[in-house]
Amino acid sequence: MRKRVLTVVGVAALAAAGCGGDSTPDHARPALTKAQYIAKADAICVATKRATRKYKRKTRALSPTAPITALAPILRAGTPEIKKGLDRLRALPAPKEERATLLAFYASRAKTIAIANQVADAAAKNATATATKLIDQSDKLTHEQARLGRAYGFQHCGGRG
Repeated sequence: MRKRVLTVVGVAALAAAGCGGDSTPDHARPALTKAQYIAKADAICVATKRATRKYKRKTRALSPTAPITALAPILRAGTPEIKKGLDRLRALPAPKEERATLLAFYASRAKTIAIANQVADAAAKNATATATKLIDQSDKLTHEQARLGRAYGFQHCGGRG
């Protein structure tokens, strides 16, 4: 069960970013080329992987007999890092090319983050069956994000790692 919950945090981190974000409105900056966008986005995703490693380690360090409730604080601590990454990706001045793919990617990422929060709530309530169903939903989104990421050309965003 812990390994599947880890997927919610770990995989979500792959398509998200590290800290902060640029508050300049998208229309106020020139759009990046697709190649520039991919390079910057992949760098953000790599930074997010680094930022969330400690949460993966904490999850792996839990005893196999630890109650699911032990996962809630780890998920609650790691999910904001993932959200920061998505915010940074959205702050990049995206190219017009394949905009629909990017918007679908962002929407899928946002759903994964929402599910991670729901899993944390379920874990805190010791609701293993609910957490398991949510994790199954997250797994489907992870596959969708990998497909969208590959379709757009990302190397580090949207995959498993």
